Amino acid sequence: MPLKTITLLFLFVSCFQSGAAITLSRLKFFQSVGEMIIMSSSTPSTVISSSMDSEENQEIIKSCENGAIAPEQAIPGAYQTSCTRLPSREILLKTKEDASTIINIAQESTGPGQTGMTIWNSGLILVRLFEAISLSDPQWFRSKTLVELGCGTGLASIAAAKMGAKSIFATDGNPNVIKLATDNIMQNDVAQIVQPSLLSWGFLNAMDLSETADVVFGSDLTYNSGTWRVLSETMSTVLKEGGFVVYVSLGHPGFNANAELDGFLSVARSQNLVALSEVNDQEYWPLPFALSSLSHNILSSKEREIIDSNGGYRVLVLQKRVSIGPRAN
Repeated sequence: MPLKTITLLFLFVSCFQSGAAITLSRLKFFQSVGEMIIMSSSTPSTVISSSMDSEENQEIIKSCENGAIAPEQAIPGAYQTSCTRLPSREILLKTKEDASTIINIAQESTGPGQTGMTIWNSGLILVRLFEAISLSDPQWFRSKTLVELGCGTGLASIAAAKMGAKSIFATDGNPNVIKLATDNIMQNDVAQIVQPSLLSWGFLNAMDLSETADVVFGSDLTYNSGTWRVLSETMSTVLKEGGFVVYVSLGHPGFNANAELDGFLSVARSQNLVALSEVNDQEYWPLPFALSSLSHNILSSKEREIIDSNGGYRVLVLQKRVSIGPRAN
């Protein structure tokens, strides 16, 4: 008997024995619970099945070409797009006005505890931002040491390496994610630049990379308010004085990015981090121009429509507040 049938039968009998009324809403509840159990106990539905119609497969692959941004749907404990169901993706990266390269990224199924195993729209926006920065100032990444927090598949770190960064620490707190990122880093021939590193957030854990980074970057890290303090501690600890935090947050169905980031910023200020709007914009060149270019030129109208329908996106650029000592008499 199929597992879903057994699950629903068990729930039905339990409810009957307890004397509860079997209403249509309860049956729908039983069905949703059964589907959640199936999703967590069998081959994840987020991976394209070989039984799918080949024409449908080809349509999905085509819609995901070159790192396209796709609509999201909620699944139990996470989100997914048609592109997260692919075993791998090819991301077109424009490194110069007249040059581009392809990044090949292997990915795995999504679900609770596995959100770092696939490419998310926020990560793609971060890579597009890197493109805009590099096109504005091809030397910006040169000679810089970068630290990525929550590296996932390693896509953004690999992109930064292709842009010419001196060295990059691609960090994550999940050993399985680090293994996947390591494989992708090797696959894309940037192992001499990108070092995958296991890192749990917090001041003490971050001390190994204390004041290492000219740039700290990441995406979709602030969805859990319980981690805001240790995340901002980590950013502040690994960032050099005069360095930047570049962070992208993306809305999801029924979830807006702005309220989340306003809350995170209030915590980040306690760790001596201030946002771009609170400092001299000229210190951040070419970031202000790149942010404008991302909104108006880099993202297609279709991608902007998809992003807006999911709650929009927001980019934070943070810097350490410079401590001013007592004035000399």
